[in-house]
Amino acid sequence: MIAVAAGAAIVGDNLGYVIGRRGLRRLVDRPGRWAAGRRQLVDRGEEFFVRHGSATVFFGRWLPGLRVVTSWLAGADRMPWRRFLVWNALGGITWAATIGALAYVLGRSASGSLGAIGFVGLGVAVLVYVIARIRRRPAPG
Repeated sequence: MIAVAAGAAIVGDNLGYVIGRRGLRRLVDRPGRWAAGRRQLVDRGEEFFVRHGSATVFFGRWLPGLRVVTSWLAGADRMPWRRFLVWNALGGITWAATIGALAYVLGRSASGSLGAIGFVGLGVAVLVYVIARIRRRPAPG
């Protein structure tokens, strides 16, 4: 089961990477009302992926919201595919082994416990983001 889960996660994220690389960039770069704002988000995303892309691909697997979009963003932000593949594979295998082992140990209560852990992880990620935004805000005056 762990091997199937890891394989499916790796293949699925590689498809997401291709979608992000080929289509998401065009969607974000299109002209329109919010083009400047989207361009700013893309620039910030590129900076972020240059500095933290590998860790985001690896650790994003454990956060429900981030899990879905990480591969799209990595593709759209032009993260080198080989680097993405390595960190995605390591993340997928580690994630599948972790979830599989926890499911084995926790038995029937695994789904409720793992769901709660996922929401706690998402809450922690949001909290860290909010604190970082507050700290980067220039002091008044």
